Amino acid sequence: MTDLEAATLPDRIGEAFALLGLTEDSASDAADLIPAAEQARWAAVEASFHDQPVSTLAGDWVAEELRVIEAVEVVKAWADARGLAALRRLHEAVGMVVQENADWMAQSDGDIASFATVQGETMTASVDEVALATGLPEGRVADRLTLALDEEQRATPLLDALSRGEVTLARALRIQHATRELDPEVARAVALRLLARNSDGSVRSHRSFTRELRRQVAVHTPDPRAARAEALSQRCAYGWLEADGTGRLTVTGDGARITAALDRVDGLARHLRAAGDQRTLAQLRSDVALDLLLYGWADAESGAGTFVSQAPPARVNLVVGLTTLLGLDEQPGEIPGHGFVPAAMARNIALSAGSVWRRLVTDPLDGTALELSTGRYRPTAQMAEQVAALDAMCQAPGCTVPADRCDIDHQRPWPQGETEVRNLRLRHRRHHNHKTRGTWRTESTADGGTQWVTVGGREYLTQRYVYEDPLTTPVSADEIQAADQVAPPF
Repeated sequence: MTDLEAATLPDRIGEAFALLGLTEDSASDAADLIPAAEQARWAAVEASFHDQPVSTLAGDWVAEELRVIEAVEVVKAWADARGLAALRRLHEAVGMVVQENADWMAQSDGDIASFATVQGETMTASVDEVALATGLPEGRVADRLTLALDEEQRATPLLDALSRGEVTLARALRIQHATRELDPEVARAVALRLLARNSDGSVRSHRSFTRELRRQVAVHTPDPRAARAEALSQRCAYGWLEADGTGRLTVTGDGARITAALDRVDGLARHLRAAGDQRTLAQLRSDVALDLLLYGWADAESGAGTFVSQAPPARVNLVVGLTTLLGLDEQPGEIPGHGFVPAAMARNIALSAGSVWRRLVTDPLDGTALELSTGRYRPTAQMAEQVAALDAMCQAPGCTVPADRCDIDHQRPWPQGETEVRNLRLRHRRHHNHKTRGTWRTESTADGGTQWVTVGGREYLTQRYVYEDPLTTPVSADEIQAADQVAPPF
């Protein structure tokens, strides 16, 4: 890209290229590909207008566009390498601040932080700083930081290849994660194997790469039992709600237990299908698995899809407006910690037999829950419920951890700040630690919000939960018109 071309880009993109040092000298070859592709394109188009054969010309056009796409991937890899280097330096700078705060706290109150505590706070604060600035998921930033630090020098070939545009960041991260249990020298050698191109010089396809990655890990895993124990220690279950009201449930665990569970579900589903159930096998597997989780044991003797003893009640917390329950509007409901459900499903949940309603009065001006005050020294159970109603989720920037997984934190530290609802906030332990350890600073705003300042000096404003959020309503005609006026970039 030439300086002239960069000047025509939006300011944000132009500034980014200038900051990375991507000037005419470093990218002239890539810039030359664009005119070549355009020439090939117009040659093919002109031939088609004159009813001339276009196979060869179209093939040339495809070849030129492929060169552009390859060049883009090379530039992205190079830029990602620069980003990893910056991430490593950012981590070092954050560590200096965390250590200084730890030393200050040790001098002031004798609270000496361990090396592991300082190291952990440095890692999480670095990740959160970048995640908030870029919008990247915390886990993805953490993976990048682990690769960037490369503390055991096991990823040197990956970082080198990335800096030369010979591997994508996604593939480098997969190799780094898959070889994390190998000895560093073995991991480096395996990385070189996986970075090698095919015998004809082409890049490994995704399927070929995945197959080879699995083979190399199997060949070089020194003790499968140790690797299995490590993997088992990370077992979990989590779910995700889709916009259409369906959801996904993922369970990881011991392979034998997983396959045994699947076989049992499949057997029950097939028994029901053979007995005349009209649902498909796939639908029956889903329904049987969820029934087993919700209601207990299946009748193993008969194999029938009936369940012994009484079905226990399932608890689902749902936030939904009264106007939606009455059918006056179609605003979605929210299941805190999981996501939103359509209005129709929210009504079905709320109006089901046995549902328990809890009224929450909100401020008509800003849609937040009205606060009840108390002056007790420690938060009582009633105060905890009030804080949970006011905040609904962690009040740190970018965090959506639900209330039942958060600490109740004093906005203004006790004893300077009283233990009253207006001075209490929900905070995920991770962000609670950032504030307590001085890594992030907070200050209350006049309207009850919180101004956060991170290590990098970035400021973020958070507010108490808004139950009647205007973003819950469908887009307006003005919003549609504004979106229609956006011109396509190419």
